[in-house]
Order: sequence, then structure tokens, then C-alpha cells
Amino acid sequence: AEAKNTGDTFDVMLDRAKQFIRNADSEIRKVGAERLRDAAERFGKVLLVRDRQAKGDGSAALSDYAGFTLGQLQPKVDPLLTKDPADSGKLRTLTRHLNPGNHDDQVPAAGDLAVCLGDLEAFRRAYLQ
Repeated sequence: AEAKNTGDTFDVMLDRAKQFIRNADSEIRKVGAERLRDAAERFGKVLLVRDRQAKGDGSAALSDYAGFTLGQLQPKVDPLLTKDPADSGKLRTLTRHLNPGNHDDQVPAAGDLAVCLGDLEAFRRAYLQ
């Protein structure tokens, strides 16, 4: 399996989230939070697969992480975020903001979701190019 083309899928996931995150209606923002969380999970999976492949594991595939949640991926991805010292904290903040979006907890505010989107776009530029 090759992780190279999954960046395109990650981009599509981000684009699909954009229309929902700034809405005043919490149910619509909930959809945006869910889509951002899915994108964050994809980012983590792609980064983990690329790291394993770079270390010689030719069998590494996204499917190896099927069913992994953002909360489970975050500690595995954290050590791979080496381009900016703040990236690790940004990923933890993403995890904190996006996990409630699909649960019974309060839906994240539009501003928080916009920051999450910006951080994910920055991660794409820094780590998936």
C-alpha cells in the first residue's frame, strides 16, 4: 500500500468540513466537527504509515489503523510532529476540541472549529507535501 495519494483525500475531507464549521446552528457545526475529526484521523494515519514506510515497513497501510480514534492516534502521532515545537500542542488541542463534536457533549464553538481547520491545513503543508 502507498500513502502518497491519501493527501488528496485529506484535502477533500478538509474542504467538505469548511461549509459546516462557521454555522450558528450547533447541529450543523456538529457535522463540521465530525468531518474535521475524520480529517484529523486521516492525517494521523497517513503520517504513521509514511513513518513506517520510511523505516522500511513496506506493508504499512492505512487499514492498519482502521477503527483508531483521534484520541488513540494522537499519542502515536505526537512524536512525529517535529517541524514546529508547537505542533504537538496543536494536535492535543485538536483532539480536545473535536472529540466532543460527535458525542453528547457541547458542540465546539465556530471559532474553535475554525482554528482546528487552520491547524489541519498547516499540518498538511508541513507534513504531507
